[in-house]
Amino acid sequence: MQRFMLDSMVLDELAASDAARECAIRRIERGELALLITHVQRDQFADAPAEKQALVATIPLEMVPTYGLVVGVSRIGMARIADRDDVEPFRTAGRGKMTDAPIGATARWEDAVLVTNDHGLEAKAIAAGVETWRPERLIEHMSKPNPLAVAARVVGSAKRPRSASERPDGKRE
Repeated sequence: MQRFMLDSMVLDELAASDAARECAIRRIERGELALLITHVQRDQFADAPAEKQALVATIPLEMVPTYGLVVGVSRIGMARIADRDDVEPFRTAGRGKMTDAPIGATARWEDAVLVTNDHGLEAKAIAAGVETWRPERLIEHMSKPNPLAVAARVVGSAKRPRSASERPDGKRE
């Protein structure tokens, strides 16, 4: 199963696209991927209009605790203790510098692809060895058929050959 850690701005993009939401829901329900968020993204998205929140609420996102405690950002019971050296590489400049750190560190801890439009977080994540995608790439990926799932459906639907005893005429081929 593929795992993707969504930065909060990606939630806006999912809210804006019925097709993307439907693809996400379908792929999650089939067990083909997981879309992860932490309380940080949830808290950031809480300021979004209620309509956007309702649209995103239709997607079965997986809430995971942050990897790393950041004073003023982390919530008790929703964060794992981490070494400062595991979180600090993800600290970015600007407005979200301390909220980005636990998102990036959690993506690495969860072995998830980090999906973001934030160039600063993307650069830090790449430098720390975390695979990053842009939201457009995730949406395109979700909209394509999963070749393994297609193959499984084809194999599952193929008729198995009958044995001679199962043939209506009782003859062997």
